[in-house]
Amino acid sequence: MSTLDRSKAPSVTTVPDISLPPCDTRTLPNGVVLNTLCAGDQPQSLLTLVWEGSVHESPKPSLPHFVFEAMREGTADYTGPQIADAIDYAGARLSSRISEHHSGLQLTVLNSQLPGLLPVLDSMIRRPLYEQPAIEMVGRTIAAGVATQRAQASYPASRAIVTSLRGEGHPAVREELPDAIRAVTPEEVAMWHQHSIGRGRLHAYFSGNYSPQLLQQVTDFLEALPTADPECAINIVPNRPTGPVRKTVERPDSAQGALSMGMPAIGRDHPDYIALRIAVVGLGGFFNSRLMQNIREEKGLTYGIGSALFGDHEGATVRINAQCDKAYLDDVIAETMAEMRGLVTNPIAGDELTRLKLNVWSSMASSTESPFAMMNAHLTNLLVACPQGYFEAQLAELASLTPERLADVAALYLDPDKLSIGICR
Repeated sequence: MSTLDRSKAPSVTTVPDISLPPCDTRTLPNGVVLNTLCAGDQPQSLLTLVWEGSVHESPKPSLPHFVFEAMREGTADYTGPQIADAIDYAGARLSSRISEHHSGLQLTVLNSQLPGLLPVLDSMIRRPLYEQPAIEMVGRTIAAGVATQRAQASYPASRAIVTSLRGEGHPAVREELPDAIRAVTPEEVAMWHQHSIGRGRLHAYFSGNYSPQLLQQVTDFLEALPTADPECAINIVPNRPTGPVRKTVERPDSAQGALSMGMPAIGRDHPDYIALRIAVVGLGGFFNSRLMQNIREEKGLTYGIGSALFGDHEGATVRINAQCDKAYLDDVIAETMAEMRGLVTNPIAGDELTRLKLNVWSSMASSTESPFAMMNAHLTNLLVACPQGYFEAQLAELASLTPERLADVAALYLDPDKLSIGICR
C-alpha cells in the first residue's frame, strides 16, 4: 500500500461544468403559474405554493406567519390533530415559506401519499377556521421567537442601521413588538388570508420523479384554487439610503457586544453585481475569507465574522456582522475597514483566488444535486428577483474572473467610508 506524502499539497481541480436545468412553466386558467421539473430516481415529490403579497404588503408584518401557521390548526373539514395525523401518517413534511413579498407552504412527500394529502391542503387553503384558541397559540409562539431575537446583542446593532440602508418609512424598517403580536385577532388573520390567498397570484413549483397521472392530479388541485385578482400585485418600494451613520446602543446586561455594518450596493441587474458578490464572499463569506483569517484566526478578536451581498426586489446591500467582547469592538471595525481597502491594494490572487472560485462554484453546485434543490433554485430566483440567465452568468463570471476584476469592483463599490455601523455594547 502506498503512503500518502504529506509534504506535497494535493492537486486542486479546476471548476467543472454544471448547469441548472430549466423548469417547464405554464399559466393555468385561474392564473396559477405552474412550474414543473421531472427528474431524479426516487419516488418522491416537492410541492411548493407561494402567493404574491407577504410581509412588506401586510398591514402587520406578522400576519403572513399567522395565516400559514394557524391554517394547520383546524379547517371546516379537519381538526388540527387530524391534519397533523394525516401529514405524519404519510411520512410527509409540511413547512411555511415566508419572504418579503411571497408566502406559502412547502410539502415534501412520497408520490404514493401525495394524492391523499391534496384534499387536506385544499381545505387548509380554502376553508381554514382561524379560531381564537389557535390564533392565541400561534401568537404566543411567534411572539416568543421575536422576544428571543430581540434579546440577542445582534438585534439592536442591526436595527441601528436599517433606516440608513432602506430609507425612512420603508416596509423593512417596521418593527412589531411581542405584545402587539399576541394581540393579533382572528379577524385580522382571516382578512389577510382573503387578501393574499383569496386574491394574490399563486406560483406553484412541483418537482421530483413523478408520473403524468400525478402531475394531472396536482394540476386539477391547483385549478380548483381561487382565481388571482389581476389588480393585486406585490408592492415594491425601492431602497432610499440616507447616508452612512454610526450608532451605538448601550446594553449593559449583555455578555458580549455586536456589530452590524452595511452599505448600499448595485442591484442584481447591474453587470458588475456578480463580480461584486464574489468579492464580498472573498472578504468574509466563507472560512478562508480575509475577515475570518485575520480577525478570527490571526488576532482572535471574534469567534466568527461574515459578509454577504443581499440583492432583492428593492435593491441590494452589503452586510458585515460580528459578535465579540465589548473591548474589541473598535478593533474589529478598524480591521474590517483595513481588509476592505486591502481588496484593492492587495487583490485576491493565486491560490486564494482558486479557493474563492471553488467555494462559489461548490455553493452553486449544491443547487443542482437533486430535483428538489434545482426547483428551490428556481423558486429563489422568484423570491429575490434574479434576472433571466443569472445562473449561467455566474458561471461565466467565475470562468473569466481575475485579480484585476476583483480589485476594480472593490474599488468602485466597497468604500469603507460609506459603511453604516451599528454597535451594541
